Amino acid sequence: MTTPKAVLFDLDDTLLDSYGTRLNALQTAFINAGISSPSAEELLQNLDGSPFAPIANRIGADHGLEYDLYAMYQQVLYPTPPGLNTLYPGIKPVLESLYARGTKLGVITSRLRQVQIAGVFSGASQELKETGVAGLFDVVVGYEDTTNHKPHPEPVQLALTTLSVSAQDTIMVGDTPADIEAGRATGCRTCLVTWGTIRDAAERAHADFVAETPEELLSLLAG
Repeated sequence: MTTPKAVLFDLDDTLLDSYGTRLNALQTAFINAGISSPSAEELLQNLDGSPFAPIANRIGADHGLEYDLYAMYQQVLYPTPPGLNTLYPGIKPVLESLYARGTKLGVITSRLRQVQIAGVFSGASQELKETGVAGLFDVVVGYEDTTNHKPHPEPVQLALTTLSVSAQDTIMVGDTPADIEAGRATGCRTCLVTWGTIRDAAERAHADFVAETPEELLSLLAG
């Protein structure tokens, strides 16, 4: 691989090990709503990386709920106490090495970039601060920043414009088919990482590269 000028990362299950907190929030929302099928675990492990709000609310509608199930999920998820979500082992050295080489770094997430609930700030930007890597990123594109979301290319296009780099000089890194599709749709090279929780992602995504560990990812990105 030719060394990229910019690398765009998905957040959850790529950089951030947040599965436990997301599972707990969804389980709580399902219990409060009386939903037993699908289970929260089944749902999370079979997602494709598309925005979660319409999926959750469709399940709520199927069970006759008259309120926003996704909003209930968010109220449990945000704010997450500091320290519950952590970077995957080996991720911080990858980011620091790329940053030291002058590679522009960005995050593209279907999570809210910033949200305030009960007077407490949370969201993707806050998670990056709490894990000590916020200063390494030149751009963070969250759910509220675009009209369309992964797998649509709009979030990737916004990041490229903000970074003033071309798609040909950029690689999109993520753990879901939606990450890969969004990258491919803009002309970026793509790398699927397999340390997340999505089942059979490698079979459903058509990435240019696959990395099983952060160390392997760094080796690929270093050319």
